[in-house]
Amino acid sequence: NCSNNYGPYQHVEKFIPRQITNIIDGVRPKLYGKGENVRDWIHTEDHSSAVWDILTKGRMGETYLIGANGERDNITVLRMILEAMGRDPGDFDWVADRPGHDRRYA
Repeated sequence: NCSNNYGPYQHVEKFIPRQITNIIDGVRPKLYGKGENVRDWIHTEDHSSAVWDILTKGRMGETYLIGANGERDNITVLRMILEAMGRDPGDFDWVADRPGHDRRYA
């Protein structure tokens, strides 16, 4: 079981790549609800390293939880992306939250 991944080759429908591709394409990013949805973010390389450790050092039948102590709410992540790409951190549009959208993965 793993936290939310981010990194190269992630599908464009996911939160971080969607925001980046929107900015590159000149489309204002959109943020669901109040942006308070929290995820523990882990880079794909860190996830892969953890999986390798489990495969080589783990025990059959055990369940392993892979986390990164990288909890951030979506508004913080979006503002970080905007700033990293030289944009104003408020340069996005608010949209209605999806029904049943999880507030926090832990």
